[in-house]
Amino acid sequence: MNYYAYALSLVLLWRDCSALNSPDEEVAMCSYILNQLDVIKANNEIFKLRIEMLEHRLEKFQQLFENNFHMVVDMNENTHKLLQTQHIEALRTIKNSNEILLKQYEKVTDIEISLQHLKDKVLKKDEILPNTSASTFSILKLSSDELKKTGMKI
Repeated sequence: MNYYAYALSLVLLWRDCSALNSPDEEVAMCSYILNQLDVIKANNEIFKLRIEMLEHRLEKFQQLFENNFHMVVDMNENTHKLLQTQHIEALRTIKNSNEILLKQYEKVTDIEISLQHLKDKVLKKDEILPNTSASTFSILKLSSDELKKTGMKI
């Protein structure tokens, strides 16, 4: 309800009251208007109290919002720091694991090279062994033949 329009209508009513012929009618109308003005004043006081109450609630909500906002910002910063720390630790672990794997790879490569050298040596000995055996057999046969010629028995 628009109380300003209502008050204006009471003022217009007051003006119309002064046009009345009878003083009794004028007094009754003036009393009515004064009573209505008192009602408007009382309603205005109620509205003023309601506005003050709403302003107080708004201030409390603003404080609550600011507190919650700061708490969310702090939580966000803490979460960021925690994630950053976890990320750094994970990178450190990966780096250490990578270094260990590289060392193991180098050792495996060294072992493969050593095995290849051994394989090469074994292959050379396998090639030399038949020749050496044949040579040794030939020498033994010659020695045996020589001994037979000289008269010794084997």
